[in-house]
Amino acid sequence: MVQETTPVLFYFGFRAKAEAVRLALAAAGVEFENQVLTHADVPAVKKDPAAYPFGQIPRYRDGEVDLVQSGAILRYLGRRHGLYGAPAGASEAEAARAAALVDQLLEGVADLRSRLVPLVYRPNLQTEEAKQEHWDLHVAPSAVDGPEVRGGHVLHLQRFIERHGQGGFAVGPSLTIADVALLDLTDLYLSKHADKFSLVYPALADHHAKIAALPRIAAYLASPRRLPK
Repeated sequence: MVQETTPVLFYFGFRAKAEAVRLALAAAGVEFENQVLTHADVPAVKKDPAAYPFGQIPRYRDGEVDLVQSGAILRYLGRRHGLYGAPAGASEAEAARAAALVDQLLEGVADLRSRLVPLVYRPNLQTEEAKQEHWDLHVAPSAVDGPEVRGGHVLHLQRFIERHGQGGFAVGPSLTIADVALLDLTDLYLSKHADKFSLVYPALADHHAKIAALPRIAAYLASPRRLPK
């Protein structure tokens, strides 16, 4: 019999790629340990392919489960804790469709996140000019059909949740890992654009408010476990 242990999440001491995983764990009511790594640990990570197959973090370890890649970890938690959108009693086909809708939104969030995160974590890009350029290309509704926009745009996300969400959730009538990933992304936009973002994208702002107010998530957001950035 495998001895039960507290799950451990290995990552740097900031939110970034691990935050949606932390939010999913909080939503599922899973107590976990944040194992904070520093840049001094990176060489050891790169030299340990057994623990870090791609030479990267985050890494999630829970008993016999040992995973890397933030998307894989998040999807595992979705399946493990019933956060993948399938209603009770769903057929295999219905469950597959629900999961595919969640995956679609996760991919859309990931696309935009890859374009936004450098503005948060790279000092040379933390300028008003860079912030405005991102807004003009990926946030302003008038740009969504422009020739310079290839894929990632916030309006796509709002349209998606308006079409597929129910009761304030992003996909279907209950909480999924897509909700926590979208919460994390919207949080970044609100930190950069505040009232302007809420005015242009009220459905995303309302979704953020609803998910952030769910008891387990609200408790995590208010706790010292929530990193400042």
